[in-house]
Amino acid sequence: MYSSFSFKLIKSVFTIVSLMGFSPITWNEKKQIFDCHSLITQLRVCFNLVGVYVYTICLIPYNLIQTRKTKDFQQFNYTFVVWLCSLIGNLMVSTQFFRCDQICQILNGYFLYLRKFEAQYVRQHKRERNAMDHFINTMSVWIVVLIPGAGLLIITHYFVFPRSAPYMTYLIPDIYFFTCIYIGQGLVLMFSTVGLSLLLAGLMLMMINFFAYAGVIYKRELKLGLDSSKYIANPQLRQVSHLTRNWRALELIIIYGCNILGFTIIPLQTILSQLSLFCNVTFVLFGDHLELKSKFALPFLSINCIIGWCIFLSLAGKLFTSTKATLGSWKFSQWPDKKTRMFMKRYKKSCQPYSIHVGKYMVVRPKSVLNFLRASSRGTFRALVALRKALAIQKH
Repeated sequence: MYSSFSFKLIKSVFTIVSLMGFSPITWNEKKQIFDCHSLITQLRVCFNLVGVYVYTICLIPYNLIQTRKTKDFQQFNYTFVVWLCSLIGNLMVSTQFFRCDQICQILNGYFLYLRKFEAQYVRQHKRERNAMDHFINTMSVWIVVLIPGAGLLIITHYFVFPRSAPYMTYLIPDIYFFTCIYIGQGLVLMFSTVGLSLLLAGLMLMMINFFAYAGVIYKRELKLGLDSSKYIANPQLRQVSHLTRNWRALELIIIYGCNILGFTIIPLQTILSQLSLFCNVTFVLFGDHLELKSKFALPFLSINCIIGWCIFLSLAGKLFTSTKATLGSWKFSQWPDKKTRMFMKRYKKSCQPYSIHVGKYMVVRPKSVLNFLRASSRGTFRALVALRKALAIQKH
């Protein structure tokens, strides 16, 4: 029911990231579970987390103030963009460090459920890898290669332009440039960029794995009334006792996951929208004053932020609509006897469509994508109007 290759890739990525000290979660080969109780790993993550805090809270804001004083437009743009990106890295590492036990429970519960589901329900002749497995495996490999590769490509910018952001330009005297301090800072930044890029790749692999393989279960296998050739699982799954138990198991995984990780959705959406807004406004208003690399980097970053977050919101909205359709397929007339019909009627009333939510404050629905795009375009338009008026006043 799930690709063993993608599962091995997820284990490998989290193991490497934990060795680098950017995640306390690692794969325990003896217990065959995700674990975070290694003291050495915890100390490594704590050390890196302090470094990320210092870099995000102290060093980059100091550089922002200095570039503002010198009116270095290019430097300010790069520094501000990197500061927003570092906030995302700070959020990822902090969440895993302070909630590692709960995240391990979610991962172990989810993969244990998939293994038991495959062993109990999946037909023997359909266990061969299919087109979806091949697509997931290919996408997983590209994610693991491209995201850290992009991070390495970006960090080489430091060795070509040592005075550019996000480096500690105003904290290192000129006599120390192109010395061991200069090289050491570059190696530290390269190490951090690769570690955070791999962590991001691991989180994206988990998201793709869930929406792909758990999506097959709640969208198709638990749905009644389809042609028998479309099902992978045995007909036993669609009996009342098995149907209700599997529905509730997936529901508990999603609810527990949202309770532990759902709080990150709002700050992550805020940072991404501000990053996209800054890139758009800078490119439109000050495009003539930008360097060639900025003219490519800012639109590229803005497009990737919007597309990436829209994909997540679309998948989360599809989760809601798919499970709503699945519940709608449990029609009253499908059950064999009156007792079963009465039970399923009461059980169905107790069920709600699955959703990605942040408590009662935010529930991701299909319209969330349109709301995000509308807010982004509206914010960009208002910022452009306000800045154009301010620039016009300054000229006069």
